[in-house]
Amino acid sequence: PGEYKNGGQKLNINFQFQDSPFGEYLAASTEKGICHLAFEDSKETALILLKQSFPEAIFKEKASDHLNNLHVFFSKAEKDLKQLKLHLKGTDFQLKVWSALLQIAEGELSTYGEIAEKIESPKVSRAF
Repeated sequence: PGEYKNGGQKLNINFQFQDSPFGEYLAASTEKGICHLAFEDSKETALILLKQSFPEAIFKEKASDHLNNLHVFFSKAEKDLKQLKLHLKGTDFQLKVWSALLQIAEGELSTYGEIAEKIESPKVSRAF
């Protein structure tokens, strides 16, 4: 969280544009994992938005292991999912919710109330 608060100061971010079945996207990563993923009509706009998110970071257009692992979004191989690491930006609440969402098995359903119970905050289901 501190890295996001200080605008990415001293943070090295690799980025690259990649093709997908949904169109071209911009992906960026730190040494911890993927920190940005965006679909934009213009490469210039995509890059401006990335740099606005981390105004103090050092950017390099370069592939990284994290960026190369994005193929898991288009793959059904479960082993690939374990290789994808994310460097997330969110509040403590958001991070708890996202962690709970990852516990839902593919093809299963869950209610807001069930997710709220999993994060031990039964009264926050209305916040979703």
